[in-house]
Amino acid sequence: MPALLLLLPALAACSTGPSLENRGQVTAPPGDSRHLTIGSAGFTESDLLAQMYALLLNQAGYRTTLLTVANRELYEPALESGQIDVVPEYAATFADWLNAKTHGTDAPPAGSPDLGATMR
Repeated sequence: MPALLLLLPALAACSTGPSLENRGQVTAPPGDSRHLTIGSAGFTESDLLAQMYALLLNQAGYRTTLLTVANRELYEPALESGQIDVVPEYAATFADWLNAKTHGTDAPPAGSPDLGATMR
């Protein structure tokens, strides 16, 4: 546990890489399943989680690139296009955002405390 406590401040101080807004190309050719781009929403918790994802994936033999993305309106299409492979996100919040995008802002919430229900 003490090692983890020392690691967390070091990770929080790390930069998460260039922002999507300043980057015009995909970081790896399509089909390069050993190189993953991890997005971060640019706030401390998201940056920290992105760094943790990168560390774990690097230890598992993947090459990773970190990319800061300002908001869901930018990283959702980047996920679909392959510019980003993964972004730490809250399942219920993202489900509600996607639901509102698809069905309008008056759509009933899709997110739930039940992860299975949220994913459906």
